[in-house]
Amino acid sequence: MKNKIIIEVVSAPGCSKCSSAKDVVNSLVRDKNGVQVREVNIAENPNLAINYGIMSTPAIIINGKLEFTSTPTLQELENKLKNMKGVSNED
Repeated sequence: MKNKIIIEVVSAPGCSKCSSAKDVVNSLVRDKNGVQVREVNIAENPNLAINYGIMSTPAIIINGKLEFTSTPTLQELENKLKNMKGVSNED
């Protein structure tokens, strides 16, 4: 059984860069098995910002580790996911 990769896109209401980050994540992972994407509204979850030291949005957390503090490129996100267990392309 494959491990699931959980990507949390931390965003704020009205944040246009956050929308871009969500688009990048969703466009990359739509053809991946074993990846779950969650959107986290920082205004509704302020303790998340405290726990991870998030000072601005967007931020990307992958499996409980803060990986990006801005909108990643498709290539940056692909490289980060490439060697993680549980990620595969659909056939």
